[in-house]
Amino acid sequence: KQWYQRRVSITAGIITCGEILCSITGLEFAYAYAPASMKSVCQSFFLLTNAFGNIITIIFTKATKRDLHLYFMWAGIEIAAAIAMFFITRQVIGPLEKFKLASCQEEAVKPEDVQMKEVEKK
Repeated sequence: KQWYQRRVSITAGIITCGEILCSITGLEFAYAYAPASMKSVCQSFFLLTNAFGNIITIIFTKATKRDLHLYFMWAGIEIAAAIAMFFITRQVIGPLEKFKLASCQEEAVKPEDVQMKEVEKK
C-alpha cells in the first residue's frame, strides 16, 4: 500500500514538472512571436487551448472504463501529438525565426534616439 502511494506521488510530481515546463515554453513562444499590440491576445488563446485540452481530458477519462485502456489511449494520443508537432515545427520554425528577428529590429531602441544628459559633479 505504501509503494502505491509513493508511485502516485512521484508520477504526479513528474507530470507537474512537465506541465510547468510546457506552459512556460508555450507562453514564451506566444509572447516572443506576437506583435506588440497582440501579445495579450496570443497568450489568452494559448491559455484557451489549455482549457479545451482539459475539457477533452475530462470527456476521454469519463468515456474509458478500464485503467489499462485509459493508459494506452493517452499513450497513443501523446505519440500522435508528438509526431504531428515534429512535422509542424519543421515547417514553421524557419519563417517564425525570420519574423522574430525582423520584429525585434523594429522595436529596438536606436542609439541616436537616446539623449544622454550630463550629470553635474558637486
